[in-house]
Amino acid sequence: VTRKAREICVNECRPVLVETMSYRVGHHSTSDDSSRYRPTEEIQGWVDRNNPITRFRAYMESKGWWDADKETTTWKETRKYALQCLKRAEAEKKPPLNELFSDVYDEMPWHLREQEASLKHHLEQYGYNYPLDDYAGKQ
Repeated sequence: VTRKAREICVNECRPVLVETMSYRVGHHSTSDDSSRYRPTEEIQGWVDRNNPITRFRAYMESKGWWDADKETTTWKETRKYALQCLKRAEAEKKPPLNELFSDVYDEMPWHLREQEASLKHHLEQYGYNYPLDDYAGKQ
């Protein structure tokens, strides 16, 4: 399928939609236990046999493009880089609180305007209880 899609893209200079399937192996959240509504064997089957990352790794290994040493090195470098980015991000001020309400809709719906007004009123009364200096802009 992907070879044909590539062929169409290259030869006809037009986009192609390739429909694929994925499977969420993990839980929705920390409060979700997905083994309550699907068998653990089903999940493990996807981990062991149908995991696209595992299949792609095996393919790259069969071509000699990947091995355990590269995997270990890449994980270490990626973790180090992610921790550096996290440290930089934690040093930044958080976005202004009003962005909780203003960054989604072109025109803010009434219920969000009410929530924003409620938050402003609450912070006027009790703002001293919160680390408002951690946020950019005036709160």
